[in-house]
Amino acid sequence: MKGIVVFKHKENFSRLSDVFKAIGNIENEYNWLITNSEFVSQNDTPFFNESYTWIKGEKLSELISKDDGYWIWGVFSAFEKNIKKEEVLTYPLPFANGYKGFWEVPLTLQNPLAEFEIVEWDGNTLIVISKNDKIIDSLKKYYPFACDLEKYNSED
Repeated sequence: MKGIVVFKHKENFSRLSDVFKAIGNIENEYNWLITNSEFVSQNDTPFFNESYTWIKGEKLSELISKDDGYWIWGVFSAFEKNIKKEEVLTYPLPFANGYKGFWEVPLTLQNPLAEFEIVEWDGNTLIVISKNDKIIDSLKKYYPFACDLEKYNSED
C-alpha cells in the first residue's frame, strides 16, 4: 500500500479531471463510492448532495466532462466492478476531516474492499492511498512536488 499527499500548489488537483488524467484515465474501470463531498459547480449542476453516491466510472466521467467544478471536500473510493454496493455499505462511510488513518503508518484504506481512495481535503490538499503502486507512481510523475505519505507521516 502506498500513498501521497499533495499540498496546494499552482497545479490544479481539486478538479477530478486532472487527477484522472494523472492516473491514466482509468476511472471507467471502477465503480465509485463518493462520500463527505462538497463540490463547487461550474454550471449549478446539483449532484453528489446525498450522504453517499454510488456511481459507475463511466457515469462519473460523463458528469465530470459536463461540469468539472472543483472539490473542497470529498472521498472517492474506487472498487472493482464485481464488488456490489451492498457489500461496500456494510462498512462505515469514508470521511475526510478527522480520519486519523491518513496520518498513521502503515497506511490503510477506509473501506478494505476499495482498491484506492482519492481524498480532496479542504480545497487545498489531495491525498491518495492505493493498493496499486502504479497509481501512486503515476501521480508522483504528474505532481513531482507530492510527498510520499508514509514518509511524511514518519517525520518528526
